[in-house]
Amino acid sequence: MRLLAICLFALTPLVVFTSGCVSQTGAQPGSSPPPAPIVKVQVTTPEKRDISRKLGLTGELVAGEQTTLAAKISGYLGSVTVREGDRVGRGQVLATLTLPELNAERQQAQQSAEALRIGIEGSEARLGEAHSQTKRTQLQVKKAQAEQQQATSGTDEAKAQIERAQASLLETKASLAGAKASSDEAKAQVEHAEADVVQAEAEQKLAQLTLERYEAIVAKDKRLLAGQELDTARAKRDASRGKVDAAKSQVRAAQARVQALQQQVGVVEARLAQGESSLKAAEAALQGARARQATLGEQTSVARGDVEVAKRQEATASLKIREGALQSAAGESAATRMAELARYQSLRAPFAGVVIQRHLDTGALVQPGTAVLTIADPRVLRLRLFAPEAEASRVRPGTEVQVLLSGEKTARMARVSRTASALDPKTHTLLAEADMSGTGLNVGAFGAVKLILETHTGVLALPNAAVGSDKSGKFVFIESGGKVKRLAIKVGFDDGQYTEVTEGLSGSETVIVTGRDVLAGGIAVETTPWTPPTPAPGK
Repeated sequence: MRLLAICLFALTPLVVFTSGCVSQTGAQPGSSPPPAPIVKVQVTTPEKRDISRKLGLTGELVAGEQTTLAAKISGYLGSVTVREGDRVGRGQVLATLTLPELNAERQQAQQSAEALRIGIEGSEARLGEAHSQTKRTQLQVKKAQAEQQQATSGTDEAKAQIERAQASLLETKASLAGAKASSDEAKAQVEHAEADVVQAEAEQKLAQLTLERYEAIVAKDKRLLAGQELDTARAKRDASRGKVDAAKSQVRAAQARVQALQQQVGVVEARLAQGESSLKAAEAALQGARARQATLGEQTSVARGDVEVAKRQEATASLKIREGALQSAAGESAATRMAELARYQSLRAPFAGVVIQRHLDTGALVQPGTAVLTIADPRVLRLRLFAPEAEASRVRPGTEVQVLLSGEKTARMARVSRTASALDPKTHTLLAEADMSGTGLNVGAFGAVKLILETHTGVLALPNAAVGSDKSGKFVFIESGGKVKRLAIKVGFDDGQYTEVTEGLSGSETVIVTGRDVLAGGIAVETTPWTPPTPAPGK
């Protein structure tokens, strides 16, 4: 009962409020509620489209080529012929430096080089004179050498005679020694043959005694000794007799050879005495030839000394020429260096482009490395952007790029021309560049960039305005029989204008695009075709 009373008390104000509302509308109690209003909406049908996944980044336009011209030498800025925005051609003189000290040093170096060249000419004249003197003394040496050669030939002839006499004497001595050796050998052969005779006679005597003993035994009893042994003893005896005769014959032959060799030794000894006499005569002739050769040698030495003096004079002159040449080369090198440095008085454009910054004006003091002008080639610009590490593998040459520059309403299309192929170790981003025509663009401009990383082709898609989202997920409202119906869907890529629908629609539904914020299931709607809005910049 207490719970029922609480409930009735809680409901009492609601009844009163409702009664008040009925009284305000003028409706009578028990009458029907007014019909719900019809909501006007725009509808479309899902269509097949290519939907891409895009990565939004910020890019900067830099010149295809850009450099800052700086002074290489110290001086004053004499003139600057260009200002920011001026177009320049390759090799065009853009500024000049005034270098009074350099010009003075250059002139001094040229004068020094000229003086050194004159000195070289004088040294060359002295060298020619020394060369002539050297030739004259060399001719004197040749004359002395010719005379000495004749004396040497006489000496050589005398030496040859001595050598022939010595050779003949040696040959004679060798023949004498050989004859004596042969005589001694023959005497030894005689002695050996006589010894052979003695031995042969002893063997003959032994063989005869052996034969006589065998014969005595046989005479007593033939059975005591075989007949063959007796025959062998007789043969040995007869053989020993022949051996004795042969040994005696050898003794006679050796004795005859000794006599012949002794006669030959006498002949050779006579020839030896004659050879010694010829050698003494040849030695006397050699002493005379050597005395003449020594006299001519002294004359040749004097002439050679004169040649050495002339050569030293020539070498001194040549050394002075080389020294002068080195000094001249150094002077010319200094003059050339000054001329090369003078070339840097003019700052020229290394390529055709536009002056984007003038750092100094006329009269400024510049040191090596001082910036004077900055020029850039704006015909082809490079759009530089940095992709995060997570997407770096999808960024490669050929990847499509949409870029909306500051102040423009329409995005430009380009493609990645190159990448750094490595992540920056500090930012872990990948540098990518896209070449773009510089027409109508400014170097240094920034822009919103979208990299098209992936594309699904021919997929079912709806305008982004048609897709709703809540805690349960993505959904759409469709019109069916004049009523609203809610459908859950699943989506894929979103390119900023359209959303890919992967599940939930067949493609024939009438999908509500605008006015869906006040819709609920079962509400009556009045439909009109959806009119796409004007694309926002960069879309």
